[in-house]
Amino acid sequence: MFCAICGTSLDEQSRFCLTCGANLSDPELSTRQRLAVKELFEALRAAVEGRYQVLDMLGRGGMGAVFLAKDLRLDRQVAIKVLLPEVADEPGFVGRFEREARIAARLDHNNIIPIYEVEQVGDFHYFVMKYVAGKALEDMLTGKPLPVSQAREILWQACQGLGHAHQRGVIHRDVKPSNIMVEEGEGRVIITDFGISKAVQSDTRYTSTGQMLGTPCYLSPEQAQGHELDARSDQYSLAVLGYQMFVGRLPLVAATAHVLLYKHIYEIPVPAQTARREVPAEISRALQRALAKKPEQRFDSMAEFAAAVWPERAARDGAVPEGPVQDTLRKLSRPRTALLATGAAVLAIAGIAVAVLRGSPGEPPSPPAPARVSADSATNRPESVAAPAAEVESATAPPPQASEPKPQPTPPARRPARPAREAPETTFTTRPAAPSVGYLTINAVPYGTVVLDGVEVGDTPIVRYELSPGEHAVRIVRQGYRTESESVSITGGNEIRLSRTLVKETR
Repeated sequence: MFCAICGTSLDEQSRFCLTCGANLSDPELSTRQRLAVKELFEALRAAVEGRYQVLDMLGRGGMGAVFLAKDLRLDRQVAIKVLLPEVADEPGFVGRFEREARIAARLDHNNIIPIYEVEQVGDFHYFVMKYVAGKALEDMLTGKPLPVSQAREILWQACQGLGHAHQRGVIHRDVKPSNIMVEEGEGRVIITDFGISKAVQSDTRYTSTGQMLGTPCYLSPEQAQGHELDARSDQYSLAVLGYQMFVGRLPLVAATAHVLLYKHIYEIPVPAQTARREVPAEISRALQRALAKKPEQRFDSMAEFAAAVWPERAARDGAVPEGPVQDTLRKLSRPRTALLATGAAVLAIAGIAVAVLRGSPGEPPSPPAPARVSADSATNRPESVAAPAAEVESATAPPPQASEPKPQPTPPARRPARPAREAPETTFTTRPAAPSVGYLTINAVPYGTVVLDGVEVGDTPIVRYELSPGEHAVRIVRQGYRTESESVSITGGNEIRLSRTLVKETR
């Protein structure tokens, strides 16, 4: 099923939309939605009359609606995003909406949509941005992979735009196909909707740790668990989108959103080249690294991710990032004169070596001079290293006369016996204390509410919930389904994983 408000694909059993929170059990939702859109359209038209001419509705999300309009003063088409009246009464939502506009307005990059104006007229909070004539990437992904060249170009440009935002302390937090536009003509990629982005250095937090925001198909593992995010979360989401462009499907799929979140946390996807042989090896490796479960295992920056996806372009454009790929890129971007000089030096050295080995024409090479080992030099040295310490006669010294007896080599002196080692003192190592907590991970299909030792702890999936060692009572409850009850034994430092399928009650 799909949400009538924002179009998110949902589990058939869902009562509320995971993205916008709409009550899906309301049978009149679709009808009221159409009426609400019409009323909003007319109200906005009256509010901005004389400055903008509202022409059509472009889309609607959980927090705002976007309209196509004409700027009457500058005679150009623009897009107006307006905060929905039903949430305008909530101070938190208004603050978040205004913060979105301020954050997006200070980002100045070819691959990020420009913000022209931020306004409030009566009860309407809105901002005006550039209208992009083109397609959302969502409309280009039709279940088939994009051509490799086109997919790589889109991924490269998206890396540039997000990298610019990250350098200014901004995380997008909702990278998905509907938030990436591809302009007509040049094919320029433009990232839109920093609606749930978060300034890394900001002290104001409209979303606290533990609250999940974003779209389930593209959530990073840390986002699925409600952890604090950094720029590498966007990298994971973009890698999911990149995989979808190159392969034609998502790297992880599931029947319900809760199972999908569980897979993002634990399941490693099949490499892109394995899923589709046409995907170049370097792209497959780059995507697989960006899809790592732990942020520290991904690339350090979007520039490094882009360079791994397209090393030749990074070398050509001089975009050599700091990181493991920089040495390869610098070799690719080394000037040809340096390579020629290196080659000439190698050839010169090779010529000298050949001349030395061959010697003068018509004369065989001189035999090596015999070595004379001095007893003094060999004394107190192991036999294996006595030869390097020997005195070697010069090859130009005259040979001994025939009447003189040949010198006999002096046998090396024996190495004195080593003194016996003293027995080491006995030491005792203290074992580290056993971990004081264990972990419990629970998943259920469809999702249910978890009750631990009589205390409700939230809906599944519950991931690495800390518990003290010992026996604990677990219940999974959902209205209309049988309650799952069991006892688990937790030990320090270990993790127990439970996965259950809830069964409907029969009456």
